Amino acid sequence: MQGFQANTQAPTPTYKDVFRILDEEQIFQYYIPNLELNTSMLSPIGKADKHPSFSVFWSYRKHKFLFKEHRYGYSGDCIDFVMYFFGYHNNAKACMKIFKDFGIKGFRSDDDIIAPEAIFDHKTVIKKLPKRQGITVRVKVRDWNQDDLDYWAAYGINQEWLAKGMIYPIEYYYLNQAMRKADKLSYAYIERKDGKITYKIYQPNNLHQRKWISSNDASVWELWNTIPESGPFLIITKSRKDALSIMATTGIPATSLQAEGTIPKTQVVDEIKSRFTNVFLLYDNDYSSDVNWGQDYCKKLSEQFELPYITIPDKYQAKDYTDFIEKYSITKAKKLLWFLIKQKLL
Repeated sequence: MQGFQANTQAPTPTYKDVFRILDEEQIFQYYIPNLELNTSMLSPIGKADKHPSFSVFWSYRKHKFLFKEHRYGYSGDCIDFVMYFFGYHNNAKACMKIFKDFGIKGFRSDDDIIAPEAIFDHKTVIKKLPKRQGITVRVKVRDWNQDDLDYWAAYGINQEWLAKGMIYPIEYYYLNQAMRKADKLSYAYIERKDGKITYKIYQPNNLHQRKWISSNDASVWELWNTIPESGPFLIITKSRKDALSIMATTGIPATSLQAEGTIPKTQVVDEIKSRFTNVFLLYDNDYSSDVNWGQDYCKKLSEQFELPYITIPDKYQAKDYTDFIEKYSITKAKKLLWFLIKQKLL
């Protein structure tokens, strides 16, 4: 930091500025003095945590330190953590806060702008953060390219299944009329419920608060209009990508809720059970975490609605169906799923 020259234009610091000057592990350690890497700990975000639900770990895929907050589903890098920790509305304020605390000069750092609005509890945080608000989402669709098709083909999903699953590549998206350029791999999931069209944007390589953007409410079931009227099997899983991959590779109808912790309406579950002879839950197996949140949610739904569940065994070190495909193959994933179903039926 010595000899760093002030910029008379006082620009707002960006992600690139922060990572150019500071070490990400250093930032995590500053705000979490008792931090132990790769270890579950009590969460510093929101209300007091009763069970270890927070961890900071090295991502070999992203080549950086990331955090995961399992109670509320927050995740990201050190800048995202500072945003959630202080209850800021955007990353720019988090960057300014970091530079102020580390004494970095030459960037915009007005106290009245970067002072934390409050240390919010969880309910207040999700109310105030932009991506959690009831936002209006619109998209500009583009043509499919080979990179798109290769990405989905890796999970056994071809262009015909993408059309059935109402998934489209996008060039831009609009949040409350504000236009943003979409990532290279960006897709819109479209739902039509009660005559209303809603969107969920999926940017698989984006970890800066924009991986998921949705105007769906909790009552929307993914791929509801794609599953048949009836049949011998239905799988309820945790994401549209997994559900569509299951359908494309095994022929088993599948659907999903908006999040693992979502509790569906009893009458909807009763309808599903009346339409399908065997209904199974297949949620994440967070095998490497001290608290297996995916299985906790799965067991809760299983007990509440008397639905059997199947789980990818720990020995495979794959948390979900598409993760299993990535680590092994589509053929092995298909065989494993049918094997687990037959075991459960027996």
